[in-house]
Parts: sequence; C-alpha cells; structure tokens
Amino acid sequence: MPASSNEPFDATDPDRAAEFRLAVAGFIKNLICARENSGSAPLPTATTTPWFPDQKRSMASCRVLLNQARTQFSSLQNRFCGYLDSEPYFDSSETPSSLAEVFFHTRNLLLDFTTTSALDAAIAKSDNSSTISWDQVARWEHLPRLRFLLDRLPISRTSLVRQSAYPTFRMDPSFRCVENGTSFSSLSPSGKKLLLAMSGRCSISFHALWDHVWGPQKVLSEDAIRSLVKRLNKQFQQEDFPWRLSTSGQTLSWIPHA
Repeated sequence: MPASSNEPFDATDPDRAAEFRLAVAGFIKNLICARENSGSAPLPTATTTPWFPDQKRSMASCRVLLNQARTQFSSLQNRFCGYLDSEPYFDSSETPSSLAEVFFHTRNLLLDFTTTSALDAAIAKSDNSSTISWDQVARWEHLPRLRFLLDRLPISRTSLVRQSAYPTFRMDPSFRCVENGTSFSSLSPSGKKLLLAMSGRCSISFHALWDHVWGPQKVLSEDAIRSLVKRLNKQFQQEDFPWRLSTSGQTLSWIPHA
C-alpha cells in the first residue's frame, strides 16, 4: 500500500525511489505540455528536450493537462512529500550522493517548484479562457536541476515487475491484443511472431528468438531483429504502452518505459 501523508516510509528503497521518479516526470511533462499547448511562448528547447527522450508530447488541451497535473501533484504530496521519518538536513548547494539524499533534494525542489494554489489559479483561468501567467504557475528555472536529480534515481521497478509480470499477448483473429486492445494487424508476419515469442517472457537470446521467428534453416541476422524491435517500440510509444523492448548484446528484454 502506498504511504499516506502521515506515515513514514523508507527513502532508501529503490522501488519507492523509482516510483517517485516516474511520478514526478509524469507531472512535469504534463505541465510543460499544458504551457506549450496554451499558445504561450514556449520554454527553451534545451530545457524541455531532456524531459521527452522519445520526442513524444501530449496533444491534449491545456485545460485537460492542467487538471491532470493538479491531480498528480496532489498525489505526489500525499504519497511522498508528507511526514518523513528522521529527515536529514542537506545544503541545497551540495551534490547529493546517497539515494536518500537525492530523494530529499528532489522532494524539496519539487515543493518549491509550484503550489496547489498556483495550479488551481491556472486551471480557473483556463476554464474561463483567460490568459495564464505561466511565470506565476511554476518556477521553471528549477527544471534543469529537477531533471539532474531525477536521473540519479533508479528507473528499474522490481515491484512493478513482480506485480505485473511481463507483457502477455493473447490475440483475437484480427491480431488485436486481448489484454490492452492494441492492434498489431499492421505488423509483418515476422513482427507478429517476434511479439508472440516475447509474450510473458523477461528476456530471450537472439538465437532462440531467431528460431521462433524465422526458423533454424536461416542465417541469424542481428540487424533484422533490431529492425523489428524498432518498429514494435514505435507502436508501443504511439499506444502509450508502459513497456518497451531493449536489446543488450545478443539478448532481447522487456523494460518498463520510464
């Protein structure tokens, strides 16, 4: 169960730190997109690009994104930013080293980034089609430092893996995934076989994968595998699928999309 605002939790737990990282990143990305989609002057590209490694930005309206960000910020406050047991003091000019130090630095900077009242005011202006004063919504100059700190928190989520296992694909006759409704009918026969070969697995070697997809009579081509993986990951991004495929050496694995 998530920690409530009046319960301490272990800030050295990698799973909790990874959960916090993903939650903060989701909140920040929605707020950046809300500003961009409002028609106001955008932030410098160098400031926003690190938040979108897949270059995918939400096209939802400013009003929708602001409401999502408001909900996310409340959740962050309740789950991570309330009472913390034995909170140490850190000089903000220091570069944190331990997991707990990085967490506390990030938590404190996030709470200085914006407030619920600032978000509520922006939502009210959006509802009335009024011009939003974005400099009053958040301290955007914190973005580079927040990104710096988040990148020092773990991205692996073993608890997510334990709870959700690995993606399983059961397909209906039109090759639509029964689990999440994603259609893979446009994939080549080899792409479909690769997807089914990875169904429910953590990882698989290139050689075993090749036998599943092309059969042992053909010569292994790592480029062919990587090309299929690239096309599958592109579709996963389009569908907001929470996992992606990763190649390391001659092994193909599932990793959560951070």
